[in-house]
Formats: sequence, structure tokens, C-alpha cells
Amino acid sequence: MSTIAERLISITRRPGGKTDRGALANLRRGLSETTRHYAWPEMARMGFQVADASDPPLQRIAFEAALWTAALYAEHPRHNTDSKENIGATWLRIYRHRKRGDGDDKDSYQMRFHRLISCDREELPDQLLAIVRLAASKGFAVNYDLLYNDLRYWGERTKLRWAKQFHAVKQSDGDEEGQ
Repeated sequence: MSTIAERLISITRRPGGKTDRGALANLRRGLSETTRHYAWPEMARMGFQVADASDPPLQRIAFEAALWTAALYAEHPRHNTDSKENIGATWLRIYRHRKRGDGDDKDSYQMRFHRLISCDREELPDQLLAIVRLAASKGFAVNYDLLYNDLRYWGERTKLRWAKQFHAVKQSDGDEEGQ
């Protein structure tokens, strides 16, 4: 089975390599509760089924994670295939690019990152949209496959992995990167 990024690329590229701007526009609407239905045909083309209240919670969360990932990809369709960088590492690159020097714990970019890792599931789309837009403005790619998995399993482990990469903490042999 193909990755979510491969599926996104396949539905947003026309023959000849041109971008399907209509598909991207529909996918971008997936972040809003009131307009997400525009993204459903594109999600179906990628092989996802819309989840509703009668579906098991994990199925609803997986669909929501796919929908958010697709919407964020549509905002900045530059996928980083060669990297294990999560959003924490992406934010660190943005931080280092915007802040020449050391900064401190009261720095607004550090505070924004801490706000991101403290937010609950409902707040994630808005927080991530700002980060993806900043990454786009600086030309940094995002690993959408990793983002999708992180959104599916949003919780303390994901937050800790993001914090480790933002603060450039080296992984020890005992750390589980996949959980």
C-alpha cells in the first residue's frame, strides 16, 4: 500500500506534471468543520472512507488525521521523503532561520512551540496550519507521512518526540521512535 504522501501526490498531479489546483483547493477546505465535505471526494480518490459518529473512535481519528494531513499538504505541497524530521524538527529549522542567535526560554517562537505541544486534538489544525505556512514561506519541506502517523497517535509520546527534535535532544538506544 502506498503512503499518504504518495496518494496525495497522485491525486494532485495531472498528467504532464501539472498541479491539480482544484484538488488542492478542495483538500485545503478539510480543516474547517463547515467546509470539509468539499475534501471528501478527494479523500475517496485516495482510498479513505469518511468516518461518522457511528464508526469506532479509532476509525474516526484515523480519518480525521488523514483529512488534516491532506489539508496541510494542500497548503504546502512540498513533501520531505528523505527525512525522519517531525514537526518539532521542522519548527526548529524555522526557529533557527528566523532567530539568528541563541534566543531564550521566553522567546515567542519557543513559546509557540510549547503552545503546540500543549494543545489538545481540537486545537491542532489551527496550530499546525500556522507552522506549515511558515515552513512554506521559508521553503522547508514537511514529512507528511510522519505527520499523518503523529496525528493518528496524538498524545504524550508524540508530543515528547516533537519536543526532542525541537530541542535537538539525541535519541538514546532505549527510546522507541515508532510509538
